[in-house]
Amino acid sequence: MKVEAARAQVKTIEAKLAELRKGTRAENKKTAMGQVERAIGAKNEALVALNERYIIAPADMTIETIALK
Repeated sequence: MKVEAARAQVKTIEAKLAELRKGTRAENKKTAMGQVERAIGAKNEALVALNERYIIAPADMTIETIALK
């Protein structure tokens, strides 16, 4: 049983190696590019949120009361 499992594992690894030697498949490239685009979008969204955390007054002022909900 262990020998059969090891042989199956070797076949699987050899198949993966052959696929890697052929080059990356187009579907994998598209998936990776989609993940990159989503990550860039998340980064941009975080940067916008970071910039929106400050309120810039048009002139020097003093805040007297802050009402939180």
